[in-house]
Amino acid sequence: MPTRTARVSPDFCSADSVPVLMYHDVAPTPVSRAFRRFVVPPSLFVEHILALSEAGYTTGRVSRLCGPPPAGKAVFITLDDGFATIADHALPALVAQGMTATLFLPSAFIGRRASWLAPLRESYRPLLSWADVRDARDAGFEIGSHGHRHLELDVIDEGRLERELVVSKRILEDETSAGVESLAYPFGYHNARVRSAAMRAGYRSACEVGYGLHRAARGPLRIRRLLVGPDVSGECLLKLMMEGTPTLAQRARRTTRPAWRLVRRTTNAVRGPMPQKG
Repeated sequence: MPTRTARVSPDFCSADSVPVLMYHDVAPTPVSRAFRRFVVPPSLFVEHILALSEAGYTTGRVSRLCGPPPAGKAVFITLDDGFATIADHALPALVAQGMTATLFLPSAFIGRRASWLAPLRESYRPLLSWADVRDARDAGFEIGSHGHRHLELDVIDEGRLERELVVSKRILEDETSAGVESLAYPFGYHNARVRSAAMRAGYRSACEVGYGLHRAARGPLRIRRLLVGPDVSGECLLKLMMEGTPTLAQRARRTTRPAWRLVRRTTNAVRGPMPQKG
């Protein structure tokens, strides 16, 4: 784990839109076909970071987006789920260029494995330990919440929703001795009820997926991100950050979201509450 403190631009001014990049794992290991788009090889991640650095981009913490959006060449990098391999590959690459990022962690799984990925046959993936998380904090990375047990927040009842948000924030703050102001909705799912609960729990900013550039008018609890996968070169990344144009497949996912929510809500009701461990 790197120890050099990341360089963060202290003053951001207004702008119409800002790129917020969403990564998951950065690892060389083979993955299932269904999970492939969420894993970026280490060499390609380095290519991305070098492209950003050479283009003059400055990085910032997602929590800064609860205020005025940044001006100029600013980019926000996020890493969801907290897979252990990011400590070996992603974080050192960022620190080497004096860059920072926000790590979104599901608090119940720190030091354990990603059991929520069982349907994709990826549940063997280990997550960061608490020592790794504290090392990342010390190196200047922001620690944010990804819920407690990585549940679909928009289809669970009020009691479980509150637990997911409040317990995760409390555990992360207790373990890192640092404030947790940012949230990434697990699977990207949220609605007005979830956003209200997030605000009551004390989160000042929250990220969805969105497949586009974030615009300040959307508000800090609906931060849109660009999913970066293994087929995006450094050159393509810079173009994506300028245009923020989703693919046809991504547009299709957005248009089917309301119907899919009904399916998930029904499935969740049939399955019943998950055991509340951790």
